[in-house]
Amino acid sequence: PAVSVTTLAAFAASAYLPTGDTVVFHNAPLVAHGAATFHLRSGHVPTWPYLALVAGLAATTGFLFDPIIAALGAATALAIAYIRVPRLPVLGWLGTISYSFYLLHVPIGGRVVNLGARFADSVPEQLAVLFLAVGVSLASAHAMYLLVERPAQRWSASIRYIHPPVPAPAVPA
Repeated sequence: PAVSVTTLAAFAASAYLPTGDTVVFHNAPLVAHGAATFHLRSGHVPTWPYLALVAGLAATTGFLFDPIIAALGAATALAIAYIRVPRLPVLGWLGTISYSFYLLHVPIGGRVVNLGARFADSVPEQLAVLFLAVGVSLASAHAMYLLVERPAQRWSASIRYIHPPVPAPAVPA
C-alpha cells in the first residue's frame, strides 16, 4: 500500500512540472483519482490511505484547476469506489462497445451532426439530429465490435506463450 500511495502521489505531483497543457502530466491528479480507485477496489490500498490520497488529489486538482473540477473528480472516484450499481444488460453492452464508440463517435456522429445542422433549424429538430447522431454512432460501434474487436479479442486469446524454464540457482562450492 505504501508504494502504491507514494507512486500515485508522485505521479499527481508531476502536474507541477512546467510541461504545458498538452502533456499527460498536466492532468495527472485527475488520472490518479482513477488509479487510486482501482488500487482500492483491487485490494492493494486500504480504505484510510485511499481516502487520504483522494483528499490530497482533490486539493491538488483544486489548486491547479478549479475547486469544481476537484469536487467532481473526487466525487466520481468515491462513487466508483463505494456505490454499487446493479448489473444492467444495457450498461454491460455499452461497456462492451465503449472502445469502438470512442473511436467512431467523432468521425461518424460528427458527420451526422454536420449534415443534420444544415436542415435542422428549430431546437426540436436539432435535438432529433443529436439523438440520431448518437444512435448511428452506437450502431456503428456495435458493428465494429462484432466485426473487428471481438474477433481480435478471440484471436489474441488463442496466443499461447511458452515460458522458458528457469535455471536452477548455482550452488556455491
